[in-house]
Amino acid sequence: MADAAVTTELKGLALPAQKSPGGFFESRTKYDVAWGDLMNALFIPAGSRLMRRSFGSDLQQLLFEPLDDTQVQDAAFRIREAALSGAPHVRIVDVAVIPTRERKTLSIAIKFSLLEDAVTDERRVLINKAFVSSIAAS
Repeated sequence: MADAAVTTELKGLALPAQKSPGGFFESRTKYDVAWGDLMNALFIPAGSRLMRRSFGSDLQQLLFEPLDDTQVQDAAFRIREAALSGAPHVRIVDVAVIPTRERKTLSIAIKFSLLEDAVTDERRVLINKAFVSSIAAS
């Protein structure tokens, strides 16, 4: 991986990948690529990559626990830690973890920027705990 301070142009596959009419993947902005890198760092289980056991996070473990205020704060902490180690070119400005009233869906809003510039971008990911547990059970 290139040194984060030296990165001049961020390239890679942005998530979600979208095909162009010619069948190739479309070019995306550097913020789309950074968001994809961040999602990989957050949702790949820690220790699951053979040659990079330190990559990923243990955020998914919180999804099986009841979401109280302590777990919400712990999730925000784990998101920041995973970004520091798994996406060092991304600077987390703010993290908001918001459970729904039923506490079955978790909304994670992340405001981030790249280390090379001060422009911020905010994106959300919605996690349905029932869907995650059904995948884990199969």
